[in-house]
Amino acid sequence: MPIYFARFVGGLQRFVHAEIEQKLNDIGVLDQGKEHIVFRCPGNPKPLLQLRSVEEVYLCLRYLEDVSRSRTQLRRITTAARAFDYRQAATIAQQMGLRWRGPLRIRVRASMRGRHNFRRVDAQYAVEHGLLSRHDLRCRLDKSHPHVEIRIEIQEESAYLLWKLTDERFRQHGEKHVHLPASLRPTVAYAMVQESQSSPDDVFLDPMCGAGTILLERAHSRSYRYLLGGDIEWRAVQATRANIGLRYEPFALFWWNALELPLEERSVDRIVCNLPFGKQIALPYPAFYSDFLRQARCIVRPDGRIVLLVSDKQRLVAAIKDTHWKIRKITPISLLGQRSFMISFQPRPVPPHLSGTERA
Repeated sequence: MPIYFARFVGGLQRFVHAEIEQKLNDIGVLDQGKEHIVFRCPGNPKPLLQLRSVEEVYLCLRYLEDVSRSRTQLRRITTAARAFDYRQAATIAQQMGLRWRGPLRIRVRASMRGRHNFRRVDAQYAVEHGLLSRHDLRCRLDKSHPHVEIRIEIQEESAYLLWKLTDERFRQHGEKHVHLPASLRPTVAYAMVQESQSSPDDVFLDPMCGAGTILLERAHSRSYRYLLGGDIEWRAVQATRANIGLRYEPFALFWWNALELPLEERSVDRIVCNLPFGKQIALPYPAFYSDFLRQARCIVRPDGRIVLLVSDKQRLVAAIKDTHWKIRKITPISLLGQRSFMISFQPRPVPPHLSGTERA
């Protein structure tokens, strides 16, 4: 039975596991780390293309145990590259939509974790040597325009030899046509939408929508009553409109200030948003989070929920407590080496001693 290796953003383990269990049949999880999962999956591999919580999917060609620090391990890596079942790998790759004619153009990459007496590039060369010495595989190395990427992933005392089955279109979920700097990763947007536990009759809002990544994930996940989005940047509004187009209705998009939302009280069920402030973009002023949450409290229904992504957990948690919300869960996430936090919360009953303004 084929074995697959999927890579995901650190912190999203529970979303990845839940989606794989939901969308794939008869799987068997063999290993799960902070940023990868390894599992058996029988039958046609095409359902793997439906996964929205993972960044990349690979076919596992070989698994090496007891990888020591010695340079002799390079010979094991070469042997693994020379001995895997090429016919099975090519069949699975073609079922996933990969096509090529003539000699197979291959790019080899390597990654290493742990201490070893050889370099990452040495592991790469070992794989290349094994591939080029095969008699059943007509291939040549091509770093610029490869048909296939082969990867050696060394993790402490184990190693995976992998055949990459997905591309950048899969990572972007094949839907975004316009990108903005520092756009949210679609896999993180997927997790945020799942964390909001939306329902088919929700009015769903992203008040700082950027390129519309979260709105696209919500539109794709299940039916809804209404999608709402907006941003203070006109180019973001244009990007969202280009990405969503006319595919999803009913949908409304606004050019607005998130602190002055033209929405009726208690009119929104879910707010999911990547707050665009952190190390690169400073808060407009110290009390911004508190002011935003007071605005949100006016428009969210009593049984509504909010999910926000932020890098400054301490400041947002303080604002949540200051504006009387109940925190449901805080999930640390690793994005490009930076630590962020997905925080979900809901309205808390307002104490009777608060003023009418604060109750709003």
